[in-house]
Amino acid sequence: GGGCPAGGNDFQWCFSQVKGAVDEDVAEADIISTVEFNYSGDLLATGDKGGRVVIFQREQEIKLLNYGK
Repeated sequence: GGGCPAGGNDFQWCFSQVKGAVDEDVAEADIISTVEFNYSGDLLATGDKGGRVVIFQREQEIKLLNYGK
């Protein structure tokens, strides 16, 4: 799980991911240990203690999602 806190910043990064069963115990290897932007701010790299690196790219357009019932 995860979330996007409300804020007054020009940019807002949100990350939420669930794989498998939700479990209270988080493996040490799954803990994000570093986060870094590139020089332009278009890319965001995260690394975890298990040695995995994930790179996110900022989208140029704003997409609004409606979660109405």
